[in-house]
Amino acid sequence: MIDLGNLQQLTEGDAPLMKTLLDEFLNTTEEDLSSLDRAVKNQEGSEIASLAHRIKGSSLIVGASRLTALTEELEEAGKRSDTGKFKPLLLDIRECYDGVSEAIKNL
Repeated sequence: MIDLGNLQQLTEGDAPLMKTLLDEFLNTTEEDLSSLDRAVKNQEGSEIASLAHRIKGSSLIVGASRLTALTEELEEAGKRSDTGKFKPLLLDIRECYDGVSEAIKNL
């Protein structure tokens, strides 16, 4: 679900720093997902693209490759205003994030 190799490199293996960054990832991603829910409900393509881009970046750092790929797909859909993809991708992102969140909490 996650590969901490990149994060370990960034933190030079500093376990307390890694924990802080993972906790921050969980907190900010929860907030971003709530905002993303509203943006999808209102079909705000540019806001969806922006929020998906933020989540994509933080997912990349923590090694959540599936979440990174899904948010990249939603970012592109937002840029194209491909409204038919918004809700299905958001559901996939939420499901994937739940798994990532659980994996992080179990570290």
